[in-house]
This record gives sequence, C-alpha cells and structure tokens, in this order.
Amino acid sequence: LSSITPDKNSFVVINQFNPDGGMTGGFSIIEKNGDNSWHFPNPLHISHFYTNSPDVSLTMNINGDALITSMARDDAMGRNDLFVSFLISENLWGNPINLGSVVNSTGHEISPYLMDDNITMYYASDRPGSTGGMDIYKTVRLDGTWLNWSVPEKLPYPINSRSDDSHPCFNAATGYLYFCSKRKGTSDIYRCKTDAPKPMVAQIQGSVYDIVSGKKMDANIVLRNVEKSTVEYRIKSENGYYEVKLPYASRYELVASKDSFNQVE
Repeated sequence: LSSITPDKNSFVVINQFNPDGGMTGGFSIIEKNGDNSWHFPNPLHISHFYTNSPDVSLTMNINGDALITSMARDDAMGRNDLFVSFLISENLWGNPINLGSVVNSTGHEISPYLMDDNITMYYASDRPGSTGGMDIYKTVRLDGTWLNWSVPEKLPYPINSRSDDSHPCFNAATGYLYFCSKRKGTSDIYRCKTDAPKPMVAQIQGSVYDIVSGKKMDANIVLRNVEKSTVEYRIKSENGYYEVKLPYASRYELVASKDSFNQVE
C-alpha cells in the first residue's frame, strides 16, 4: 500500500500488474467491489514517468487531484526528490514537477504524507542537519501552485533519533503521529502524541435509495465545490452506502447518478 484515496473503497499500490502475472514499475489503483472482493489493479498513469531508483513512494491529497511522489529523476537535486503531478483525467496524471530546493536537498527525500487540511506535509530526509540517518520533517504549502513551501521543520526527539525515522502518518482526530523507526535495530512502527485532537474534516455518511422500490442501490457520487465550481470528489456507494471526508469551511453539492436512472441532486 502506498496511499489511501478520497474514496475509502480504493487505494494506490506500488507497481503495475499484468493479468498474466507480470509486473512493471509505477503505481496502480486497487478498488473494492460490492461483495468485499478486490478488483484487479488498474494502472495509474503518470505522464513521462520514470525513476532511476526502485525506492518510490506516493501520497494523494484529500481532493484526489494532486500526487506527491518520491522518485530519483534526472532533475533531482540529490537522490530521491519530491515531485507533484496533477490529475488530467481518470487515472491519468501530468508530468512530475520538482517541488524545489526548499523541500528537496542534496540528500534523500522519501515517504511523503499529506494531511487532510491539504496544505501540511510530513516526509523523511537525510538532508544536512539531520540527527542521524533519515529524520522526519514538516512543511506547509504556501499557495495554490504546490511549488512554494515553508522551510521544513525537523521534528524533535523522541520522534527523530540517531537511527532512520521515516514513513510518517498523522491522525488529526487523535493527535498521534505514526512513523517507522530503526532505533531498536529493526523497522518497527511507533506513535507519539504531538498535538491535541483536532479533526480537520467532517465525516459525511449517507445512503442512496431507489425512489420507486425504496431499496438501497449502488451509484456514482460526485461532489462539487460550490465556491470553486469544480468537481473535487468522485466516489461509489457500496451496497447503497457512502462515506467521505470533506474539509471544514467549504460548501459542496452532491449528485448521485446511475445508468438508466434519472439524475438526483
């Protein structure tokens, strides 16, 4: 698993898979079916994708329209750098754009994680000034270009140690930061409370019904941001049930549709 998506029924996984059992580099989307089985992974296509290292990782933003990837490319400043790609169409993303010299360094930038506020990012780096090996850093996006970020803040002990600390994941609802560390010789998962619980999103739940029969039904659900007039979420109901996280202080319009049915708003 590389990243969750706005749709709780799908995930991004590393590599692309062939039905005959072959495998190539890249990323794929794996989606849950209505019977709780999993669909065969569909390729997630990034324009001009390549990496000079097998060490790759990815995080998707809560809107599902931006990817931050860690890859080794010709325009990297060190080994792996962090890049951003923007959604063009379903499963097709634009060219990776280097996030620049504030986020990236002559070292190794890996395991990015975007928070639900859509601006805060944690990642790991062995950049100059690290405590030892990989350290976990925090930075904030300053504008809508995704290329301007605050100076990365190295998290204090006991999060960072003299060993490799990486793969951060922050749960705003509990205030715990989860991460991987080799401080005891092997890669183990740790957690540390770094903030008071503060949900940044609202959990929206609902059901879709056939108005004639009164029975629950699966449907395609689109959520449009009213202020921006843009589609920001596409999800599928599972056995007539849907669930999505939406940032606070935004207005959304929800539209449910299905082939052969009239559209309902």
